[in-house]
Amino acid sequence: MAFDMRVVWDCLPLLLGGVWLTVVVSLCALAVGALIGLVVCAGTMLGRGVVYRLCIAYVSLFRTLPETVLIFWLYYCIPLVLDHRPTAFHSAVIALAIPAAAYFAEIFRAGIESVPRGQVEAARAMGLSPVWVLWDVIAPQAIRTMIPPILGLSTIVIKNSALVSVIGVEELFYRATVYANQTFHYVEVLTSAAVLFFLLILPLSVLVQLRERRLLTRSR
Repeated sequence: MAFDMRVVWDCLPLLLGGVWLTVVVSLCALAVGALIGLVVCAGTMLGRGVVYRLCIAYVSLFRTLPETVLIFWLYYCIPLVLDHRPTAFHSAVIALAIPAAAYFAEIFRAGIESVPRGQVEAARAMGLSPVWVLWDVIAPQAIRTMIPPILGLSTIVIKNSALVSVIGVEELFYRATVYANQTFHYVEVLTSAAVLFFLLILPLSVLVQLRERRLLTRSR
């Protein structure tokens, strides 16, 4: 079967509109996930207590639960539990943000713990308040080590955004499947969607590799 480039050009404007929504859903999920992850990270840093155990349980649970299950549960079960139906967009963002928050919490924790304890103790001995120790000593070093895994997590969220098509969010994959079903040009349309996903994720993957090489060079 010949690959018809005319189909690609015909569906491209529709798919590009889906790319925009894919980016919006992914960015919103990452932002919400980062905020929740900060709170969960703070809980895991306590080391003991009820809050610590709850945060550890959150990380353990949502790192193993498939995103598809969350998407369906939030969209179809929340109306039964709370008598309120969230929009497909809100369900998609929350469903992607919840597991992302578990990974963010671990990324933040690992970044903070990567700072040598001696530097923190020295800063405290100099009379710096905990806020300034965090701002001047911990944060600059921790953020450098967090960047590669955060970029890696961003690529995962972008790829998982295709899952929200099952509840009717008109992102890239949803539009590609609808157009392919209407025209029966599955090869051309789905290949075009795959290329667009690749172009979205490639820059982030390159940045991860460059950042990891830079950190490796500094560590030597």
